[in-house]
Amino acid sequence: MKFSGIEPILAILAAVGWWIVKAIYDRKRDAEMWEEMEETPPARPTPPRVLGIPPPVPQRPQQFPKPPAPPPIVRRSEPIRPVIIHEPEGPARREVPHMKQAQESYSRAAHLQQTVADRLRAIDQQTSTHKASAPPKRNRPTAAPNVAQMFRNPVTVRQAFLAQFVLNPPKALE
Repeated sequence: MKFSGIEPILAILAAVGWWIVKAIYDRKRDAEMWEEMEETPPARPTPPRVLGIPPPVPQRPQQFPKPPAPPPIVRRSEPIRPVIIHEPEGPARREVPHMKQAQESYSRAAHLQQTVADRLRAIDQQTSTHKASAPPKRNRPTAAPNVAQMFRNPVTVRQAFLAQFVLNPPKALE
């Protein structure tokens, strides 16, 4: 009995296992290196102190006084004066025909609510007295049963799916 199919699987499993063990070992080594870096360095030894001499005082750098900030620059602007144009109020003589059209539009708009209410009442009356009728019979094209049968056949569906990839433009152009 030959186990030729199992040998490649065993080789793959061995490679994956070796890779996992190596990754764990590397991670552990990296963690140890970080721990070594985080340890504090040993303290420097202090020189022995001689009695009677005070310890040296660390010198601070000299600080010079800062010069005062210059005063802010303020620019004064002149106040804005409005421009007054004197024109007579009301429409000009050439605009009077437009005003007539506006008055007509306003009178139509005033009666708009009554017009809409009458129209909706008429629609309600039509829908309440309407008799239902059977929908007309549709004649199906002669090729329709053949197309439906093609969609039910798995082989033709696969062919159509593959044809879509062949006949469509490349993805880069979409």
